[in-house]
Amino acid sequence: MRNLQKLTPLFFLFLKLFVLTFCLSFRPDFLYGQKTTVKKIEKTGIPNSEESFLLLPFRLYWMFEDKTNPPHTIASDNESNVFPTFLGGKIYSIKYISGEINWKSDLGGEFVSKPVIADEYLYVATNTNLSSQTDIDAVNPTTSIRALSKMTGLTVWQIKLSFAEEIYLYNYKSILVAVSKHGEIYSLDKISGEVIFSKTTGSELSSQPYFKADKVIFGIRNRRILTLSIETGEKINETYVDTIPTSIVSFGKDETITWGNHRGMIRSQKTGAKFSKNKWKFRNGAEISHITATTDNLLVSSLDNFIYLISKQDGKLLWKKRFLSRIVSEPLIIGNYAVITSNAEREVFIIELTNGKTVNRITLDEGNFFIERAINIQDKLIFTTLRGIFVYTSN
Repeated sequence: MRNLQKLTPLFFLFLKLFVLTFCLSFRPDFLYGQKTTVKKIEKTGIPNSEESFLLLPFRLYWMFEDKTNPPHTIASDNESNVFPTFLGGKIYSIKYISGEINWKSDLGGEFVSKPVIADEYLYVATNTNLSSQTDIDAVNPTTSIRALSKMTGLTVWQIKLSFAEEIYLYNYKSILVAVSKHGEIYSLDKISGEVIFSKTTGSELSSQPYFKADKVIFGIRNRRILTLSIETGEKINETYVDTIPTSIVSFGKDETITWGNHRGMIRSQKTGAKFSKNKWKFRNGAEISHITATTDNLLVSSLDNFIYLISKQDGKLLWKKRFLSRIVSEPLIIGNYAVITSNAEREVFIIELTNGKTVNRITLDEGNFFIERAINIQDKLIFTTLRGIFVYTSN
């Protein structure tokens, strides 16, 4: 009996330690309606000052809406202004710190590119308004690229190109590159708008272009991956593949690219050879929509609502996480965290890249939803939503 009395305090001590350990290890991801599978956890670090704001409660800082049209996209100069575009060809310059309008420009037509900011200029691409009964260009539709003054919104130059449903713009030195969804590439002088060269691939793009310094890399529908020089337009590499590439990323100093396809396969291989040998490959369940490079790994989103973190080196799965709906755009990476936007959802999730766990979220009111990925300026996250531009801060 005496021995039992001696053991009783030890029993309760071990019981308390067990309960404490269980509580500290518990993470309520199921409350967010998500499932996370972790196969390997990387080193965990304390958030630095640039990341720590992501862990604090967010509040709506300001919002802006155009009463007649929903927004299209947004860009920032990473200094003091954001530039949202709206359906109907309207673009604004807005002070990100206060929401005050600097200027508004009505270009007409519809935007088919994200704005690109370079020095004192703002570059955009628009299409003819095909629904207009009075626009004479609607008979022979074209795509226009404009340089606007970043200070006033006035047009500095404008050039008309072949009609394209989507244009990807990129700024490099004195050149503005425009790549169309139809496979046409234009190199323009940033100051004058003069065409330096134009080329065509002869096939539609199957992936978004990946711009890397003086190169552009993209997949086309006839199962090839092309690498072109931005300065000359010359072909640097042409890689033949056995499926249609849907997302491409390139990193490091070598000529290795990593690409995903419409069947859910990701491959890492050296460019410039027909069906070159894979360094590694990874398979999931649906089409690969985005591949985003982090410091050591790749964050992959697919059309089965999953996000995967895989190793750059060998393609091994580190963790995977399922969301309630498809990821609409490439995740925003801020240090060791990713801001994830899902299709037509009211919630944005902030996850930790070391393990895929949800650490924060932002929720919109009923009837509103996020349209594309966030942009980040200092301690603020800026979103394009159905109702307009919403700016959140944790300060």
